[in-house]
Amino acid sequence: MAVRTFVAVKIPCSNELRSLKGEIDRLKGKGLRPVDVENLHITLKFLGDIDEGDVGLLADAIEGAMEGMSAFTAHLKGTGVFPSRKMIKVLWVGLEEGGEELRSLSRDINEALKPLGHRPSKFDPHVTMARIKTPRLKADINALLDRFPDRSFGTFTIDTVILMKSYLTPSGPIYTPLRKVRLGEGEA
Repeated sequence: MAVRTFVAVKIPCSNELRSLKGEIDRLKGKGLRPVDVENLHITLKFLGDIDEGDVGLLADAIEGAMEGMSAFTAHLKGTGVFPSRKMIKVLWVGLEEGGEELRSLSRDINEALKPLGHRPSKFDPHVTMARIKTPRLKADINALLDRFPDRSFGTFTIDTVILMKSYLTPSGPIYTPLRKVRLGEGEA
């Protein structure tokens, strides 16, 4: 059986993120889908549908890629959108600190999964806060970006990477950890 999976770092929800989430939630009924605070994460690599029997093999490869890497600090700061302010699809929070370590981790995971048939993917460290389904929200989203351009959203320690299962439902995704691996220590 196939399971939809990705590799991620979980984000604790600070008071600052809750404040931003409150602003985003005000736009919810207008074609915007906010990410639930318990689902906030940084995707290191999206794997897509994999055979359930391959979970252990993939998790072992991810664990091997992280061997020797220590926990590090990340600082969430600033907001932005993908792909551009003219064509808004995703509203995100960026990283001021920890981005280089996450890029390195993503590269190592990509390399470890290549022999298992997973092509390397581009990585841009960010936390998706909402997906935008309609262009009529452009002015509202741009106004929100102008209010939170360099706001700090908290500092936290990244010490665990999770191979996550994603089950899509009409009310949003349900994430289930398949394996947690602590940086520099092996399986959590």
